Amino acid sequence: QEDTIDEVQIEVTRFLTDLLAEELSHDVADEARTQLRLADEFESVSDDVSDILKLYLRMREADVRFTDAQQEELVGLHDLIAGYYDRVRGGLEHVQGDYSPDILQESFAITGTIRELRDRHWHRLSEETVPPLVSTSYMDIANSYRRMKDHLLNIGEAAVGGKTLGDERLTARAS
Repeated sequence: QEDTIDEVQIEVTRFLTDLLAEELSHDVADEARTQLRLADEFESVSDDVSDILKLYLRMREADVRFTDAQQEELVGLHDLIAGYYDRVRGGLEHVQGDYSPDILQESFAITGTIRELRDRHWHRLSEETVPPLVSTSYMDIANSYRRMKDHLLNIGEAAVGGKTLGDERLTARAS
């Protein structure tokens, strides 16, 4: 499916770049650029999903597994990102005035959760022996979810007309 998404991105990009080469109204050109950005960001999310799958497959081939606690943490992170994806995607369909601050606040919360998981993982490493592939895969999966969250935030920003969250970032962090 990742290959299919890559092909879709190529076709969307080809079409939109050809369109942008024509004389267009400002609004149509802006919309075309937004669609290019969305295609790129969604394809990047699919790359991250593929990377996570490859890590699990590598662990299976090496016959190593996460502990129940590690797996529970990563499944919880997956569920958090899946919910974020649903809200961002829903925002694409029904953009509202308060959409971007909400997705921004949730982005900060997810980043905090990932930091907590990273700290918990490092603490575990100081208390128990963890196979190197398990340790690196855990961090690589958490980092893939963080990148996925960043791409989803970019999708949300595109939905509200570009990277318009600059001032809201300061407000969100201050509160």
